[in-house]
Amino acid sequence: MQTTAFLGTTRIPVQVDIGFGDAVTPTAQELEFPSLLSAEAPRLRAYPRETVVAEKLQAIVVLGQANSRMKDFYDLALSRLFAMKGGSLVQAIRATFERRDTLLPTETPLGLSAAFAEDSKKARQWTAFVGREPLLLQPSNLPAAIVAIGELVFPPLQAAALGDGFERHWPAGGPWT
Repeated sequence: MQTTAFLGTTRIPVQVDIGFGDAVTPTAQELEFPSLLSAEAPRLRAYPRETVVAEKLQAIVVLGQANSRMKDFYDLALSRLFAMKGGSLVQAIRATFERRDTLLPTETPLGLSAAFAEDSKKARQWTAFVGREPLLLQPSNLPAAIVAIGELVFPPLQAAALGDGFERHWPAGGPWT
């Protein structure tokens, strides 16, 4: 949902994603968003990071080469900056793929493959996405993003596909320990 907020006469674009019927694993969290003014900070229910990672990963698996959603790749690369519990991430991956009737891949998904990362059309899409958002953090190229994403998602994705447990921990910035 997109809307415009006003601070005095200043227009501020606001975008909020609202989901219904998704597999939220672990449960939704109540987050306090910092306020720049002296007003009380708003509190909103939000998906846990593990569910966000699982949903973006599922979209990448399903869309394969047709995927043009570069923000999903960026969001997954950015997710590496936050700590996550491996067991919770595996549960979120399983729940999301099951809810969306998607088979868990046992091989590298096309959307996370070297072929995808090196595709010139995908490179242009990535460059265009990064160019529209000047404040984005690294990685600045798609192959680096795919490698970074793989470090985060491949071990728990494999555990989810094999039905294994995954009691490892991803500290902020990684790697799995």
